[in-house]
Amino acid sequence: MIKWGIYGAGAIAEKYAHDFANVGGGKVIAAYARNVDKISAFCSKYKIDKSYTDENDFFSDPEIELVYIATPHVLHAKTAIKALNAGKHVLCEKPFAMNYREAKEVLDLANSKGLFVMEALWTLFLPTIIEVKKKVDDGAIGKLEKLVCSFGFKSDGPPEGRLLNPELGGGGLLDVGIYTVMIANYFLSESYDEMKSSAIFTNTGVDGTVCVELTYSDKRSATLKASIIEDFDNKLILIGDAGTIEVPQFWEANHALLIKEVETHKVEYLVPEYWGYHYEIEHVCKMIEEGALSSNIATQKFTLELMKMLDDIRSQIGLKYSSDGEI
Repeated sequence: MIKWGIYGAGAIAEKYAHDFANVGGGKVIAAYARNVDKISAFCSKYKIDKSYTDENDFFSDPEIELVYIATPHVLHAKTAIKALNAGKHVLCEKPFAMNYREAKEVLDLANSKGLFVMEALWTLFLPTIIEVKKKVDDGAIGKLEKLVCSFGFKSDGPPEGRLLNPELGGGGLLDVGIYTVMIANYFLSESYDEMKSSAIFTNTGVDGTVCVELTYSDKRSATLKASIIEDFDNKLILIGDAGTIEVPQFWEANHALLIKEVETHKVEYLVPEYWGYHYEIEHVCKMIEEGALSSNIATQKFTLELMKMLDDIRSQIGLKYSSDGEI
């Protein structure tokens, strides 16, 4: 039984804590947030024994084996380094860091200390996505020729909030665009030939909408769109020369449609009452129990390639954060 500590008590931390009720391989024993009322309510709601408002006390807790980091993007690498230096395994929310340089620093530290570390790419662990990947690999739609993926919504958050504030790593690419890039890499690999990116910027100076076109040497292509100022259809569409697979709400997918010329087959995985984060949590627990230092699905290589692509997209659209330095 792996003993977890949650660093943060926001919306994503709430979802993870909720889904632990469906986990057999781990348990949350502690949580940290700066606000005493917030963390007390969080721990009471999810029956977590220990609440911390002092991060040094949290990281010094000898019972905590793994720290799950659920903070704004700009704090991911910094917090991961603190956790690793305290001897804790790490599961860190996406994006794993603000750039490739930060990500490499965290991964190198984890490896030098012999500690497990993984980016929380929870979509890759959903049964629907795993089944869709299997069908594509088995030729259910013939040769995969094109991937189309979008994730967009209209945010009504304040300028100083997480989504629109550049000092918090705001913008469409790092918040939801990362899902579309991740899914393209998962199905098509990171080895594209050409990338063309464009963006619409907000008044706060972050990307509101970003569009990416990828082409590959074997004539495959990908069209990716993400936004925090526009509503999109939020589908993953995989187009082959013998059929198509559509995955609605792909990042939290519970079903997919396999469309042939004469029929449509529905692949469905419903998990009542749970978001689906428990699949990833169980995987992390299993990896640590087996003594692994990294996931065999959300690998360190996958994370580094993903961060490099995000850096390249930002370079093309001219999006820079104060934490970047030289990327």
